[in-house]
Amino acid sequence: SITYLPLTVIRYNLAAELARAKCEVVFVPWSDTRAEFQRIRSRLADLVRAGLERDDALKGLTLNAARALGLGDRLGSIEKGKDADLVFFKGDPLSPHTKPTRVMILGEVVWKAEDRE
Repeated sequence: SITYLPLTVIRYNLAAELARAKCEVVFVPWSDTRAEFQRIRSRLADLVRAGLERDDALKGLTLNAARALGLGDRLGSIEKGKDADLVFFKGDPLSPHTKPTRVMILGEVVWKAEDRE
């Protein structure tokens, strides 16, 4: 989250500072509720608006998170030989208004949104 420097009104984006220092930043939901999984994209969008690079935000949810769990050789990026576990979005994945359209696990589509347009 974005905080303020002590005793000031200066906003401080720790995630952006760590990413600029070449640290592998990881973003995880605060809980495993559906609402929290929806909120994490809003929080990341706020961090991007406050200076975090989009690529660092996306890597923090994908590759860096997989590496932190010791699963970077199987998950976190789209590469030959890795598990094909993907979520497809209709638009910007960091926008809280963008809806997922499909979910793929191990290369098989396991969920598809109903087309309502």
